[in-house]
Amino acid sequence: MHTTTQHDQLCITTITLGALATNCYFIWDRTSRQAIIIDSADAGEFLAQMIGEIDLKPTAIIFTHAHFDHILGSFALATLLQLPTWLHPADASLLRKAQKSAEYWLKHPVDPVLPVNNTITSRTEFSLGKKQVKVLHLPGHTPGGIGIGVFSGAAPFICSGDLITDQGIGAATHTYSNKKDLKNSLKKLTKLPTNTTYYPGHGKPLKQIEIKAILAQHLGDSVQ
Repeated sequence: MHTTTQHDQLCITTITLGALATNCYFIWDRTSRQAIIIDSADAGEFLAQMIGEIDLKPTAIIFTHAHFDHILGSFALATLLQLPTWLHPADASLLRKAQKSAEYWLKHPVDPVLPVNNTITSRTEFSLGKKQVKVLHLPGHTPGGIGIGVFSGAAPFICSGDLITDQGIGAATHTYSNKKDLKNSLKKLTKLPTNTTYYPGHGKPLKQIEIKAILAQHLGDSVQ
């Protein structure tokens, strides 16, 4: 099952997959059908089938971060569709450990995780038709966490990974996490337009008013 939401000329198709109910997103242009894939979860063959059914022309697979539940489908998806992959370099060590981590937590063998083809930074942009999709570096949950979307106009949005979901803020308890970076990344979210829609790595989409309520609950007055 999938849902599609329109944001001006762009559309976002959401597909929730895997043992951890991870959200995979297709961001695509309604005219050209050009698309980018955000977080390939753990069902690459199924995602490739969905790309065909929706009749999209994908150009890249982009990871919001390198936790295994967001990347396991990349082996099959990248191989079947011959697509490049993108990841922030600060998460490279997590990517290398992703297969072993997945097998430890899921208790079964998984596909290998290939090295990425390209590094993504806050200056990286992707063209979809006449729109430019931009990147925010959002470290804290992981060092190389990013958000990606359109941050201006009539219908701004961001795919924000696990930084914040409808269940609260992302965990900063891992050895590689950083609570100070997490707070600073959350502050970046509050600076986005008030009509921004947030598409998290897990759970339902959120509006800016919901984001601020979650931040107030977890961080008090430290984030306005």
